[in-house]
Amino acid sequence: MDTLSEKRFNLSAVKKNIDPDIRVLQSIEALEEFLFNSHIVDDVKEVTSLSSVYRVYKKQGEELLTIYPFKSDFRVKISGYKWDLVPFLSLPINLEFIMDKTVSWTANQLSKVETTQLIQTFRDSLGKTDSLEQLMKYILLVLKAYRMRSSNLSQSEKFIVDKVMASFWKGELNELKDLYNAFLLLEKNSFNQFIKKWEERLHYSVAVEPQSLASSMDINKEKLNNVLHAIQVYLNQLYNKYIHSEKNLWFDLELLQDKEKFNLKVGEIRITLITMQEYIMDIGNLIYEEEESTGTNARIKGDSSYSEEAPQDNFTSLLIDQSQKGDMIGFLDRPPLSKQGISALSLNGKKVALLVNHLAKGTNLKEEYNHLIRIIFDKSQSKGFTVRDRVFISFMGTYDNEEVRRKFEQRHEVKRLFVNSTLNNIFETIMEELKTHNIIKEETCYIQYKEQEKITFNYNVKIYDVT
Repeated sequence: MDTLSEKRFNLSAVKKNIDPDIRVLQSIEALEEFLFNSHIVDDVKEVTSLSSVYRVYKKQGEELLTIYPFKSDFRVKISGYKWDLVPFLSLPINLEFIMDKTVSWTANQLSKVETTQLIQTFRDSLGKTDSLEQLMKYILLVLKAYRMRSSNLSQSEKFIVDKVMASFWKGELNELKDLYNAFLLLEKNSFNQFIKKWEERLHYSVAVEPQSLASSMDINKEKLNNVLHAIQVYLNQLYNKYIHSEKNLWFDLELLQDKEKFNLKVGEIRITLITMQEYIMDIGNLIYEEEESTGTNARIKGDSSYSEEAPQDNFTSLLIDQSQKGDMIGFLDRPPLSKQGISALSLNGKKVALLVNHLAKGTNLKEEYNHLIRIIFDKSQSKGFTVRDRVFISFMGTYDNEEVRRKFEQRHEVKRLFVNSTLNNIFETIMEELKTHNIIKEETCYIQYKEQEKITFNYNVKIYDVT
């Protein structure tokens, strides 16, 4: 396995391909040295295709930084909301927001920046948490940047004030009237209202100058709505991921037995989630401002909630529903249910279908979700848990049937040769989704003297009937 020292830019195919000027080379080497010495990254991948040449710096498989070198310049894509963009705003560079797999900013024209200042900027931008509050601040700055750069949204307040002063001294009274109306529109602009509200709520106000932003960020309303849609989906995903990250509440027996501490913890989480819900809803208002004026109701519902008929996850309800503030709820497994006198549980087909529809989100994975949920539930009945190997074997075995496999090939448009590899990928994807939605818990432990992945079904997700 290669060490980082063997993957340095100076020894790379990218460097050989580009052969950058000495100043560009020194800046990239200094930046890379900082990344390695600070243990910010643990792996480097590079691409040297005909169309693009770049190096990707990762930490635990997550993309953090991408360097694009050129002969006399270089740019860097900074990925993820843990980076703080503010230190970059004072540099004489060009910044552009990119919504791809994650939220990213590209810093262009970095050859203009003195190397010591560049390294200090990256150092200052580190150290942020992965909290939802940091995420909301990050997106607020993104929206403020679009607001400042997009000419179709509104003219800036400073621009209007400057025009007012010029018109005043020229005695252009009609022009002053038009500018006053423009100022009133500026105050009513939904982007301005959003920014003003959340700058106050988050105690976060940062000056963004239009000239520091790429001209590509000056986009029309349709393209801006597409960006906002993508941001809203991204926020919903992280909202659900946050709920999943708090699953330890289910397993902390000491906390569950201390009602005061439990309620205090739940209260803190609830405030965070309710604030995040309001934030996502306000972004939805920006997206659908025009549609709502024409009577079209196209509001996106957050992924964190089921439909009214869908089976409820009591954990999510507890965090959001103020009326359940005092409830003490744990992650139930099969043995406690048995002790309550329940001899057997059988799956309710209608409830399973509702859950599957919710999880599949319009994709063609309904059958696979249905198979996997039923396998995990059935195999958990005797001991309250099962193991990953048994679940995987049973899941793959479902497709040994010729007709089932043929339908799978047609549904996913996959050739017979690639069925197994496709099923492998689908299995991993669905397992992650089940964990994200707190439907199952997976933990590594010793079972029968062997280290295995133990899977527990969350019986608070009531897709079963008591018989």
